[in-house]
Amino acid sequence: MKRHLLCACCLLAAMTVSSLDFQIAPKDVLIPFGTLLQRQAAAQTQTSPSRTALVLGGSMGGLFPASGTLLAVSDGMTVAPMSGAIVYAQASAPASVFSYPLGGMLAVMDADGFLGMIAGLDSAFLTEKMLQEAKLAKGKSLRAASEGEGAARSSEVRLFDTHQRIWLDPCRLVSWQADTVSPAIGEVQLVRKGSSPVPLTEAKGRTPPMTELAQATYELLVQSWDRLSPAAAQQVAPYRFVARLDGSTILDVNFAMARAFENGLSFLGADPPSATLARPAGTYRIGTLQLMRGRRELEIIVEDRKGNATAQRYILMIR
Repeated sequence: MKRHLLCACCLLAAMTVSSLDFQIAPKDVLIPFGTLLQRQAAAQTQTSPSRTALVLGGSMGGLFPASGTLLAVSDGMTVAPMSGAIVYAQASAPASVFSYPLGGMLAVMDADGFLGMIAGLDSAFLTEKMLQEAKLAKGKSLRAASEGEGAARSSEVRLFDTHQRIWLDPCRLVSWQADTVSPAIGEVQLVRKGSSPVPLTEAKGRTPPMTELAQATYELLVQSWDRLSPAAAQQVAPYRFVARLDGSTILDVNFAMARAFENGLSFLGADPPSATLARPAGTYRIGTLQLMRGRRELEIIVEDRKGNATAQRYILMIR
């Protein structure tokens, strides 16, 4: 798959989403779209719902980016983010469908073909009352799952464009007025096919360090994380990655959406399945770049959904 197609896909997605009546509150967002998750030990799934947990280290069960958004539940209730016809409901949301499967699930479709899915709902509420209704109104209060179902504190929302076959980032429709925290950049690496990753050293001071590399095509790996507020303990995914080589943008990818294919999801324009996108410690595969002989300057910029950005610069000597 060619990553330069991603920009056109994101632009088309932005044009269609602009007409969508969908809303979630910024204060309710716990884990946004794209955040790296991993499955917990399989033994736990025998006695409790198969959960996933945010990780920025380790590799147990493999890493995958969330294709939904985890929301906080207040007083045992959550709110419908959109209006539409109820097309599906079930008493338990399975791990194969939701990245954070808790309680029951409800799916609604609007007139433009947007499918909204809400997980973490009370099973009894779904089976006894909700299934008798033909439509769901935006803003309607929905009862969250009980403590026994494990979802008293959170629910999950997902948004799918049935025409383009893409999962959309619900957080793009949120106004991040209070977000003042810029994403962090950890280790940046370049990997040549068949070779070990080469860590880069940030260029600082009058005589910045230089990394020597052979002329070749490399894969760019960027370790990065964000926080939704200064007081937030939870580390989540940033939104956008940009790489500039000698002042020219060569890579520009974001978590606006994930395209659905038969063999999985494509995030950041990478080939599916999504389990191949990330490496342990919150490191994302951003794309490939060709380095020609000479002195090169590589700049990595990471942004969040508010536009807060962090940039780091690296000096390369290509032999």
